Amino acid sequence: MSDKKYDAVLVLGGGINLNGSLPDITKEQVQKSVDLFKASSAEAFITSGLYGYKGTEKPVISEARAYAKYAESLGVPSTVFT
Repeated sequence: MSDKKYDAVLVLGGGINLNGSLPDITKEQVQKSVDLFKASSAEAFITSGLYGYKGTEKPVISEARAYAKYAESLGVPSTVFT
């Protein structure tokens, strides 16, 4: 992976619980994106997604923000989020 050149790493929306926590499958998705970011020369980390919940209630936080917070906890600097 380290020989690849990327401008950015993009994490697409993949689900969030109503309380703002991430399902295990989504954590794995973000973790793989963080691994790619750390192994590359990417200068930006982009998260996306609003509310993946198919109900009348909305989660307490957007998918994009929850993914960014989780990625930060895994070592992605806050300065690279766009």
